[in-house]
Amino acid sequence: MKSTEYKRALDALLQCNKVIRENHDEPLLLKDVCRVIVQDVGYRLAWIGYKEDDHEKRVLPVSSYGFSDGYIERAGIVWAETERGLGPTGASIRSEKPVICQNMTTDEKFKPWRDEAIKRGYASSIALPLAINGVVIGALNIYALNPDAFNDDEVELLQELTESLSFGISHIRQNNANKEITHKLNESEEKYKSIFNEANMVILIINPDTLELMDVNNKACHFYGYSKDEFLKKRLPEIQTLPEEKLHVIASEVMGKNRSYLVTSHRTSSGEVRDVEIHTGPITIQGKDYICSTINDITERKRMEEEIKVINHNLQRKIDDEIAKNEHMMNGYAYCEMIYDENGNPADFIYLEVNRSFETLTGLKREDVINKKVTGVIPLIKEKHPELIEAYGRVASGGGAVNLELLFEPINVWLNINIYSPKKGYFVAIFDNTTERKNMETGLRDSEEKYRLLFTHENDAILLCDAETLGYIDSNDAWNKQYGYTNDEMRGKSVIIISAEPEKSIEIRNEALISGSARVPQRLHRRKDGTLLSVELSVGVFTYKGRKVLCVISRDITHKLRIEAQNEYNARLFDIIFEHVMDSIVLLDKDFNYIRVSKSYVNVCQRDEAELTGRNHFEMYPSSFQLEAQETKRRKVPYAVSERPFTFPDHPEWGITYWDVRLVPVLDKDFEVEMFLYTLKDVTKQKLNKDALTALNETLMKRVNEEVEKSRIKDQLMYEQSRHTSMGELLVNISHHWRQPLCSIGLSVQDIKDAYFHKELDELYLNKTIDFTMSELKSLSDTIDSFRNFHVRDKEPKEFNISDEINKAYALISEYIKERGILIDKELDGSLTAWGCPNEFAQVILNILTNARDSFERANFTGGIIRIKLYRDGTTGRKIITIANNGGGIHDDIINKVFDPYFTTKDKSRGTGMGLYLAKVIIEKDINGTISIRNIDGWCELRIEL
Repeated sequence: MKSTEYKRALDALLQCNKVIRENHDEPLLLKDVCRVIVQDVGYRLAWIGYKEDDHEKRVLPVSSYGFSDGYIERAGIVWAETERGLGPTGASIRSEKPVICQNMTTDEKFKPWRDEAIKRGYASSIALPLAINGVVIGALNIYALNPDAFNDDEVELLQELTESLSFGISHIRQNNANKEITHKLNESEEKYKSIFNEANMVILIINPDTLELMDVNNKACHFYGYSKDEFLKKRLPEIQTLPEEKLHVIASEVMGKNRSYLVTSHRTSSGEVRDVEIHTGPITIQGKDYICSTINDITERKRMEEEIKVINHNLQRKIDDEIAKNEHMMNGYAYCEMIYDENGNPADFIYLEVNRSFETLTGLKREDVINKKVTGVIPLIKEKHPELIEAYGRVASGGGAVNLELLFEPINVWLNINIYSPKKGYFVAIFDNTTERKNMETGLRDSEEKYRLLFTHENDAILLCDAETLGYIDSNDAWNKQYGYTNDEMRGKSVIIISAEPEKSIEIRNEALISGSARVPQRLHRRKDGTLLSVELSVGVFTYKGRKVLCVISRDITHKLRIEAQNEYNARLFDIIFEHVMDSIVLLDKDFNYIRVSKSYVNVCQRDEAELTGRNHFEMYPSSFQLEAQETKRRKVPYAVSERPFTFPDHPEWGITYWDVRLVPVLDKDFEVEMFLYTLKDVTKQKLNKDALTALNETLMKRVNEEVEKSRIKDQLMYEQSRHTSMGELLVNISHHWRQPLCSIGLSVQDIKDAYFHKELDELYLNKTIDFTMSELKSLSDTIDSFRNFHVRDKEPKEFNISDEINKAYALISEYIKERGILIDKELDGSLTAWGCPNEFAQVILNILTNARDSFERANFTGGIIRIKLYRDGTTGRKIITIANNGGGIHDDIINKVFDPYFTTKDKSRGTGMGLYLAKVIIEKDINGTISIRNIDGWCELRIEL
């Protein structure tokens, strides 16, 4: 690494670290870092982009410094794996590693930005990922003036710079988050202190472990008579009357959420004991668990309750005296003696006296209960109501008057029972049947609970508003969701804002106030976003805290109206189908009784629709597909059959008809068969035509097979005839190949005789002559093998080298061509292959070369040229063979016939017209290619494409 480059990167790291330490604003930090990289270090441009997690995965530039001239704004960089995300920035964000473009003019991945970058003098760049807590948030991008500007050492220093920048961003964001949290906590603390200190009830914050008072509000100081400082030095046992051990148990129950209510007594600073009612529960303050208790002073209430008890007791005694005197009193009366067990516990009691109302309320006769034990009169009383025996025994033992209410199960009625003791061991029970009142109370509670649940959870939108002003009071979640407003947004507003027809809203309000309710089948309302919806309204009026309130139930019927319109359209369409469709359509109920039939079905059956409706299909047509229909009903899947034969039982003269039948089960919401759609199409005519056509086709097929066989025999004869002709050509070619070797052998034999006469016949001469002669004979033998192998038909297709087969065909005719002074110009691609029978392909080439030779002979043409080319078409990828000769071409009126069988331009003694026909058959059928012919400027060219 050059010292200047190292110093440049090191300076950038040091300067940026200084900026990061001194900066506490994220945008300013990013700007200063980019400035240092460009201004103090010498790079061309530095910019920072944050990734966005949107659909396009864009990289949003957030800061830059240096020469840009709009480059960054128009770059359109993304971090998705698309063309504009393959550059350094997108790749760095995805891979979480530095990515370098050392040369923008050659790097293909930089192509989308190359032209604009070069205009601005950029030559290389680096993108380094910015990550916070292991998550990449964007990238730092640096552009240099020179190619290859970023080597390993410089990249390492720039990575350290990026890590420092990431730390700086994270530190700033954390500080900002902490400030916001601290601000919110301070706000929350202020609200808590305000509520805590200003609350109109006593509030104590207690340490559950030590029972120390951790905080108290102003109301507590006033109630107990301590200052706040005095209070916070005390523990709970100092103001409680319960033992400390009991208080620890209660504190444990409160923290475990097993206790939330307590009635006890507290001491004030003056020593006064006050009865208090405590609502308590756990609370967490600054991460620590405490007990928060709200205290209500109930001293006066308890005093009044005791006074009321005394008054009630005295009053009850007077009532008892009156009841004893009045046998016809409305309340039930029973005077009883208590029976105790050996341990002094109440065990039973004896009826001593009862009044007539007792008989009426209990259904027990006086003579059946007097002087009898209750366990004998009501055997299950101890099991069903042990608390009743216990209460009677407590009162009879001097426990004072008691009132209790219970559901007396033996007679299934609610009784309100007042119990007192005229003397020890005895008690009087005066009771009243409160079943009707309890049922009313239960109904009221149920009604209130149902209303609360209905308002909160009802799917319909519910709104409460002032009946006079139409001011908003409350709404449920369904209303908020339907109209787009929150409760806070609606407070203080008139509900008229949701109406698209305000004057009609006033009319609805007036109608509801006059009649007590109103129902509107359709109104047009407006959501918060301005869109309209159709609603159905139910409006009720009730009085709450002295003012009349409207309860408006709004149901969105926009979709319902759309469905109704669609259903109306479907009904009209249904009527049109049943009236005009040509195929027969029937609706059957689940028991296959007719519901509705189309007009075409009426015409088919020759019955009126009224005659069919309600009747069973299979009773009318028992020979129909009854078993299949029952199976369709069981499996609940459609049944279809084509060309089913059928004879109408009431019209046998119609004969057998054929029908395409389809039975489709229609299922209800419980996936049970509700009805069937039954369709029929008369295909009798088509069936008869098809049968006739089938018979005709069988006859035609037989004739075609016969003609094909004749054609095959004919083609075989044509092929054999062509091969015989080829054999003639073969013999001509063999004669040309043999003529020169035979001539050479003859001259060699004659030369032996001359050598003998001239005394030159020695061993050396004989060996030389014999070697020459054997060589020529071997050449003749090889020629025979070549011609013999050439005419052996290939049994199986295989891959072959096209150039080799062209050369093989040329070799067979080469001697003959040379004798005629014909020039062969070959340009062959030796790498190309094809699939097929190589000998047959070579036969095609030989036929074409022979035809070219013959064209020169017929025209008595000298200076003939045959040009052979083999190459691959760069556009289509096909392999092309062209064989052209300058023999003058073929007349336009016959050029389209040259591939026809038996067509020839040669003398009948020299041609059969099958050569090019068989060539076309071999190329197109056996090798899957094409062959064509054309004239080009006096040349005739045959073109083969494979």
